[in-house]
Amino acid sequence: MQELSEQNSRNRKKQKSRHCGGSKSFVRYRHEMRDKETNVPPDRIQVWHQTHYKPDKGWANSFVEEKYNEMLAFQSEPTPEGSKPLTVDEICNRVLGTRAGYICGMGHGMRPESSSSVHTQCDTRLLEERRRAEDAARRAEELDTRLSIQQQDLQTTQQELQMTKQDLQATKQQLEGFTAWQQHMDSVMQRLLSHDRGSALA
Repeated sequence: MQELSEQNSRNRKKQKSRHCGGSKSFVRYRHEMRDKETNVPPDRIQVWHQTHYKPDKGWANSFVEEKYNEMLAFQSEPTPEGSKPLTVDEICNRVLGTRAGYICGMGHGMRPESSSSVHTQCDTRLLEERRRAEDAARRAEELDTRLSIQQQDLQTTQQELQMTKQDLQATKQQLEGFTAWQQHMDSVMQRLLSHDRGSALA
């Protein structure tokens, strides 16, 4: 038994595409990585990254990192005019190779998704992105409307404040005029009183 365990350990060390996902199956990983809103499963490149890379430890080895970078390079290549871009499955098959009954990065018993399934997923994602874009546009329009109303209210308040200032200025001018008239009348009364006293003494 111990000899068999040691042999298995040696075999694991020889594996170039050794993953760091533990005993959890690729199928389970793929199920747990489904999009919570659309229920769309991850593609093989995403599963490869999830099962061969750990944030605290990095890549399982340089081989799996190299293969991941190759797949990303294929994805970023421009598509020649008049041709269709490579699907994720096509990229993975080119980089990782194929074996009967086994898909590298997804495990035994798994088959690449059909083109119709891939298209359905793309359509679902497209619809979801379109819905999010429409929601964002609607929220932006609502914010723009509220901002416009607030600007109108502010403009009205500024106009009312200006009118109040004008009324205050007019009242101040009237008060100054009344004060000047009162001072004039006081002066007239003083002159009349002085004239009356002078006449009485004479």
